Amino acid sequence: MLSRLKVFVFVDNFAPVTETFVYDHVVGLAKNHDVYVGCINRWNQDRFPYDKVYQLHYPETTIRRIIRSRLYKHHIKLNFFNPTFCTELSDLILNLQPDIIHCHFGPKTILLIDNLKSEVFEGPIFASFHGFDATRLLKLRPAYRRRIRDVFKLPALYPLFVSQYIFNRFQRYGLKCERGKVLYLGTDTDFFKPFPRHPNAVFTFVQISSFVEKKGHYYLIKAIDALRQKNPELDFRLILGGSGEKEEEIKRQVTILGLEDIVEFKGWMTRESIKETLNQADAFLHFSVTANSGDQEGLPISILEAMSMELPICSTFHSGIPELIDNEINGLLVNEKDIEEYAEAMHRISKWGRQPRNRNKVIAHFSQHNYLNKDLINAYEQALKEYFNNKH
Repeated sequence: MLSRLKVFVFVDNFAPVTETFVYDHVVGLAKNHDVYVGCINRWNQDRFPYDKVYQLHYPETTIRRIIRSRLYKHHIKLNFFNPTFCTELSDLILNLQPDIIHCHFGPKTILLIDNLKSEVFEGPIFASFHGFDATRLLKLRPAYRRRIRDVFKLPALYPLFVSQYIFNRFQRYGLKCERGKVLYLGTDTDFFKPFPRHPNAVFTFVQISSFVEKKGHYYLIKAIDALRQKNPELDFRLILGGSGEKEEEIKRQVTILGLEDIVEFKGWMTRESIKETLNQADAFLHFSVTANSGDQEGLPISILEAMSMELPICSTFHSGIPELIDNEINGLLVNEKDIEEYAEAMHRISKWGRQPRNRNKVIAHFSQHNYLNKDLINAYEQALKEYFNNKH
């Protein structure tokens, strides 16, 4: 292993509450390496502090934005070149001299490639694909598919996919790359570790996620209502953590169904409060669905956190989730949007109890330590070795 690597991580938005996996990547990798972040928007600096962040500018007139959006929508052209951004990005890379550039999400990889001067950086560029950039965009945007095909042909481009399902999506569209790898992001099993708890008087389900369509809250609430009606003997409650665009809609749904005494909304939660809530819960729910736009999950980190806390899981046969959950072993998987199946699964899981095997599986296959300190570093070093061999 090389002593210390200099890694430049590029992402459009750094540290929104819905993308903490990027922040975890940066902070975790920075324990042993020099990690710099380039972004256009810096979010939640107080909640997610990090001092090596460089905010870049991407000024764009309304007319230019409309033209580019319409060209993209009609599958004509996708190009993100911007002279101001190009100059700032290239000057920053020239100053930092990183060994590796690592982009998160497909569109931001294209954005970087369209604006990075070739004479400034010729080393390995990694591109992590997470969810919407492998589902909705591949399905609806031929211009995006064409650009990704070109990107995959670049000699120093190394795609990373957060699940086998996400990798297979690209294969399905004929977007193949010999250098592509499936690397599970993982979770911090040292932090998400169960500790002594008091048994609940009321069985407690929990879901912690952003309130967006693909997280399935609408169907979950209907299933909670069905569970209540079919099993009046079951005394239970549901804790919902997180925030997002669908939050108010889901709160109205809870009120209409008369579930206010059962469903509790926690709002945005700190890492510590998430751990505390998971430790006190009895089962974790995450009934992901394919959104109307085609957007899907990649590999929900919240499920990994819950498994690391030894919780049994109720979820769906969706995207990479079956790579985490062996049905009937680590939890129960049901078909998307099937309210009756959801309710039955929740009733069954209420009899399971804690699952140490879930934590063992995460430690063995999905730990953040292995991802950051072994899998990802091995990928970086192999790419650098190939680059220098080809160069000389």
